[in-house]
Amino acid sequence: MKNLKLRAVALLMLISLLVSLAVVPSSAAGQPSKYSSTSNSGERDVVCTTLAGTTAAGYYTGSYAYDTLSQMSKDTVFQSLRTLMTSTHKKVTSYDNCRDYATKTDCENENGKIIMLYSSYEATYSEYNGGNGWNREHVWPKSLGGDNTSGGGADLHHIRPDENKTNSNRGNKKFGNVSGGSTSTGNLSGAVGGTYSGSFFEPNDNAKGDVARIVLYMWVRWGSSWGCDSVTEVFQSVDVLLEWCALDPVDTWEMGRNEVVYAIQGNRNVFIDYPEYAWLVFGESVPADMQTPSGKAASGSVGGGDVGGGDVGGGDTVCQHKNTVIKNAQAATCGKNGYTGDTYCNDCKTTVQKGTAISATGNHVFGEWQPDTNGYEKRSCTVCGYSQSRYPGAVEDCKHTKGFYTANYVAPTCTEDGYSGDDYCSECHEIMVSGVILQAEGHVFGEAEVIVSATAEKSGLERRVCTLCGEESVSTVPIASNGSTENTVVTVVCGGGGVITVGAILFFLLRKRLF
Repeated sequence: MKNLKLRAVALLMLISLLVSLAVVPSSAAGQPSKYSSTSNSGERDVVCTTLAGTTAAGYYTGSYAYDTLSQMSKDTVFQSLRTLMTSTHKKVTSYDNCRDYATKTDCENENGKIIMLYSSYEATYSEYNGGNGWNREHVWPKSLGGDNTSGGGADLHHIRPDENKTNSNRGNKKFGNVSGGSTSTGNLSGAVGGTYSGSFFEPNDNAKGDVARIVLYMWVRWGSSWGCDSVTEVFQSVDVLLEWCALDPVDTWEMGRNEVVYAIQGNRNVFIDYPEYAWLVFGESVPADMQTPSGKAASGSVGGGDVGGGDVGGGDTVCQHKNTVIKNAQAATCGKNGYTGDTYCNDCKTTVQKGTAISATGNHVFGEWQPDTNGYEKRSCTVCGYSQSRYPGAVEDCKHTKGFYTANYVAPTCTEDGYSGDDYCSECHEIMVSGVILQAEGHVFGEAEVIVSATAEKSGLERRVCTLCGEESVSTVPIASNGSTENTVVTVVCGGGGVITVGAILFFLLRKRLF
């Protein structure tokens, strides 16, 4: 009878220990109790409503404190944030680093998986750059920025993992709202990254805020030093960028990533900690109903504008907007839309009415034909710079009835876009139809070659070579299994910090003859 009771007690002990393996402590309201600086501990789509647990407090000090900057002009806010993020950027990462750090920066709950930017698909490191794998996405396209392997093109706050097909669908299209368009279905099973048209790419709603805050970071941190002169180079408009910032608030995963990158590079993306800055750098009023980690929007501490703070609406008195001025007006040219300008109130520091677009005139004013380096003649519009080419001595007003030929074709490679070529008139040699970008095809890897064999104690390495361009990809091979369960060890972490295995527990129970 005594042995029966002991067996029952022992069995309950074993069950309790095994169940504890599956218990993961959770925090109130989904917010992490703390953030890790070595691996992303946040969760996707759990809104971050506090800066508690982050290292942000020590970053925004003195003249960089939000309550101080938010009362300054938009130009002062912009320059101060650029100085802050540049002066604290201590480690200059490489393009390869952006791939190798991905299991730390872009995992969820420190699980080592890699979350794709647009689709939220979870991939493994070994799926990198395969025919159906993932690659590194320049959120600010390299064709619109600078060198893709240094500076802003190798900044961990900028470069994000994305599966290959969606990366190709996005290409260098601007971010914008798509009406109709095509669904960006990825080549990793179940990965859907948004929609796209000929002009714009619209990611899923839970990635819109992410890309907006990355673009803001690039514009303020790097500016013209990496070709980031204006957010409208990569966004449909400032209004759409701010719309996406508010639509998709910062989640704890985005904040967790900010923490990990901060630990590596030394600087933070200020638009994640304080999304309010997205409005202040444009001299706009921060939406009071917006959820932010700092809570400054809801607290009414919005400040900003072009000349300083003040209560929106003039406190208890409703502002009549009698002292207004037009800002951001831009004349239309032959090849570029203009803007009527925004009506801004100098009394209450708010935008009273947004402007509207002015269509491009389409009426080019060309200069004289000049010899070009390729043997053709070229003339350019003196207003917008649009250029035309023709064969020297071509007859004016050609009707283009003699057929055409194609030139300037560039074949796409695994990693570089190509060009379909331009169609020229066979008689006057003027361009009839301009070509289009041919998207990079992505690597096609052959069979894996074992470099280091995996054993029961140590993982191995294997290499695959692209059959198109010869680039190599090296990945880890998991620890080998011999089919036996004798050496299987399940680890239980004790409350006191000690470590004990289930195998040891069974050994102890068998020694006591309780089974």
